[in-house]
Amino acid sequence: MAKSHEEKQNFAKQYIRSLKAIEDEMEVYKDQKRDLRDEYREQGWLTTHELAATVRAYRLVTQANMGKLDLDELWENIEMFTKETREPEGQEVT
Repeated sequence: MAKSHEEKQNFAKQYIRSLKAIEDEMEVYKDQKRDLRDEYREQGWLTTHELAATVRAYRLVTQANMGKLDLDELWENIEMFTKETREPEGQEVT
C-alpha cells in the first residue's frame, strides 16, 4: 500500500526523533571512550599511536571472528608490541 506524502513526512519525523534520542544516549559513551583514552595517555601507559594500533587490532580480530573476541589472538595481532617492530635489531625495549 502506497503511503501518502503526509504519512511519509510523519514517519520521517518519528525516525528523526528516535534517531536523535539514540544519538543523545550514545554521546555519554563517546565521552567515556574519550576519557579512557585520555587516562591511558596521561598515565603514560600507552601513546596515541599505541592506542590507535591496539584499537585497529581489536577491530580486525572482532570483525574476523564476527564479534567473538579471543584476547590471545588479539595480542598476537598487535605488531607494535613486538621487539622487531618497535626497536632496531640489537636494541632492547625498555
